Amino acid sequence: MQFVYMERIDNQTDKLAALCGMIWYVFIIDACFTWFFTWDVRYFIGAPFVFYATILLSREQGLVFSDLRHKMFVALLLLTIFGVIGKFEIFVSPIRYAPLMCIVFWRESALIQMYEYFKKFILFYAVLSIIVEILVLTKTWTMLPYKILPPQDNVQEQLGYVNYFFGLYNIQSVDTSLDFYRACGPGREGGHFAIYLGFLYFSETAIFNKRYLILIICGILTLSPNFLFALIITEGYCAIKEKRIFKPLLMIFAFVATVIFAFILSPQDVQVEIVRVILERSLESNYENMESDGLMAFLDGRTGGYGVQHFNMFLKKDFYTQLVGLDEMPKGNVMSDYRYMIMQRGFIGAFLSLWCIYVFSIKIEKSFFGFCLMVMALLVFIHRSWMFFQVYWWTTMLLIVTVKQFAIESQETCQESLEYQEFQEYQEFQESQECQEH
Repeated sequence: MQFVYMERIDNQTDKLAALCGMIWYVFIIDACFTWFFTWDVRYFIGAPFVFYATILLSREQGLVFSDLRHKMFVALLLLTIFGVIGKFEIFVSPIRYAPLMCIVFWRESALIQMYEYFKKFILFYAVLSIIVEILVLTKTWTMLPYKILPPQDNVQEQLGYVNYFFGLYNIQSVDTSLDFYRACGPGREGGHFAIYLGFLYFSETAIFNKRYLILIICGILTLSPNFLFALIITEGYCAIKEKRIFKPLLMIFAFVATVIFAFILSPQDVQVEIVRVILERSLESNYENMESDGLMAFLDGRTGGYGVQHFNMFLKKDFYTQLVGLDEMPKGNVMSDYRYMIMQRGFIGAFLSLWCIYVFSIKIEKSFFGFCLMVMALLVFIHRSWMFFQVYWWTTMLLIVTVKQFAIESQETCQESLEYQEFQEYQEFQESQECQEH
């Protein structure tokens, strides 16, 4: 299957289109070296590359207008229209989604090549993260030239995060007594990078049965439970598909048990600081609430009383405001869970986002793979719903399901070729038998 996969993407136009798409993707993924531009400028800089690539592909009949592609286009079009009508983003919303609405019609080979670039991009930062953490442990990283950047959002400002910018890489110092820096890759914090690592690990393992140790090590260095959830879902998927449930579950149990055992043996002050870093919010509020009241109180702890108070006030507003969301979010808000989506985009926007998750997962890939992809997306939606405003999220899902579909088609083609070859060999054998009889 891997040979067929590589053979189909050996096209210079596809490679150029994929490179243009990746340039756009890097600008909108919130990479640290693009922080010097505003979000609007990033969208405008990257969009022409996609439009140019789409024109190139159209000249070679490289656009696919199937029913499935039209459904994805309609989903993105609704998000765009809602952005214009509900939030009055007359210029920002169209330029945000227009490039992706072009990419959804690209032929499979161009999308697969873009996935290859995406994989190399994440693997590059995974390796770089491990190298930087080694420099941190040896206390030699300060010898490199770097620039201290101010907090990039309300969360970083309130929690005292410090970003150390090395040109292509960013490490983050959390306001704790531990001398440890989270692996952030190109992102603004470890949790974001952990999501990219987790989805790439899922696609590579579930589709090609490739387990990159680099991704696992780097995922641990992010100190984010996002990667752990992705790891569990991935290994669970593989165990069920390969019908060998006991061994993967034993490996997961051994890994989790080792981490818990090491955590228990560590000093109490270190335990407090580690949990605080992992939860990314005030430990006292989160830990106590999670123990007593479950998930909602845990999310309340991440949000803080200020955000919860404003969400309760939002639910008392008029019907139209609840449908389309607030014109302006409260200043100092650190809410990031699904309630942020409801406040920002209203119940209509939240419903459209959930519907898009369905379209870009199960609707495309009607299988257990699509279901697991949807579950992973929903886990992100629960605690980082703001990511679903960003087109890089939908682009990542599109690339993963496209590669999965193509892998299935390639496997079926190989199977048909093998069966045809066996049939020809059988015919030749029968003819030889008949000749011997005569």
